[in-house]
Amino acid sequence: MTRGDHDFDEFADPASWEDEGFVLPPAKNPRAVVSVPFALDEVALLERAVNASGLRLTEFIRQAALSRAASNEATPEPIPVRRPA
Repeated sequence: MTRGDHDFDEFADPASWEDEGFVLPPAKNPRAVVSVPFALDEVALLERAVNASGLRLTEFIRQAALSRAASNEATPEPIPVRRPA
């Protein structure tokens, strides 16, 4: 055990706490964050669409994904993206 590890051991012991603390209510609408990688040309395509829509990039992607998921298409068709040769 390193010296740094020992410094945090006291926080695991409730007897060392200064007060009882408090319990926060659960979030009313909890969210998850999903990381999605995009190629640079895909980001350029998204940015053009985002600029035209007036939305933030994250909101644009969120709305597009939820709209596609809510549609009756079980398997989305791949969208061709031109990549530099």
